[in-house]
Amino acid sequence: ILQVRRLSNFGLDTRNGELVDLGTNAKMSEYHCALGLASFDMWTEVKRNRQSLYARYMSKLRSTCPSLIFQEKPEDGIYPLMAVLLPEDRNSTDVGKLLAVEGIETRRWYTPALHQQPALRAAAVVGSAEVAT
Repeated sequence: ILQVRRLSNFGLDTRNGELVDLGTNAKMSEYHCALGLASFDMWTEVKRNRQSLYARYMSKLRSTCPSLIFQEKPEDGIYPLMAVLLPEDRNSTDVGKLLAVEGIETRRWYTPALHQQPALRAAAVVGSAEVAT
């Protein structure tokens, strides 16, 4: 917990003021904290709506594209995205068009892999990134 607190406060060790890690300013402002606390009153409804949307998407995807490979995770979770793996013989653009007809929006993220993105090509990579490509 101490390391998380330190990293969320620029990496400073507040006991002596030394910068001991490279961190970020990850603290919420009082305003954002108040909004977060106020949103708890709506959480049950938000959770139910997101779970319902997830179930509808899974139903549509399973019936429309039965060859998709889904990430294993509990069906009753609350997820910000639904990552899928297409079979090797399927083109993501073609599948995206098919799903659009069914009212399902798709996006390709991190393609190419992060270490191959123009803004990150010169960034140092620690270890092998072979599984990312």
